[in-house]
Amino acid sequence: MCLKPAKFVAFIFLTLIFVSGILAKDFRSDIKVADLKASSGLTYEIAENFQVGDKEYTDRDYTFTSIPDYLLGLTWIRTANDDKKSVTLEVSFKIDKDAYVYILWVARDPAQQDWLQNNYTKIDGEVGSTDEPLSVYKSNQPFSAGEVKTYQSNTGAGHYVIVLEATESLASVKASDKLTTTWGKIKANH
Repeated sequence: MCLKPAKFVAFIFLTLIFVSGILAKDFRSDIKVADLKASSGLTYEIAENFQVGDKEYTDRDYTFTSIPDYLLGLTWIRTANDDKKSVTLEVSFKIDKDAYVYILWVARDPAQQDWLQNNYTKIDGEVGSTDEPLSVYKSNQPFSAGEVKTYQSNTGAGHYVIVLEATESLASVKASDKLTTTWGKIKANH
């Protein structure tokens, strides 16, 4: 049995929307990160597609056990937990587009560092880990494309992890949107 051309086109269109919805949820790493440096000299890594099961730090075997949906699939930076006591740490990197920065901070720690309190807000959601849960802090404003810096945790409780979310991207188009809404978002972003 052969599908009529109109039904075939509709089938292909709906399949593409379904698959793009799955991909948008599971893989939204659309930011390029370069020139990653930690003043401590410890190894940090740029990673894509933030997922449950990913290794948390470069120098520990802890893994993520749960991640809020809004963070899944994003570009992120795996830090070194041995930097948790550094009082002079500076982490710098460059991003190719404007982005919100999320700092995943050890939940039991009050996070009193000025740089974090002045530029980030604790939001709903928590990231589970085989070590201990992490609270989520989101930058109050998106960082412009270019250099981004974060600083010391200086707590001894554990070091933070960095997650990045582009402010304007096709990843924000949802499979459930109407075609006119989707087309409007695509046109607005280009």
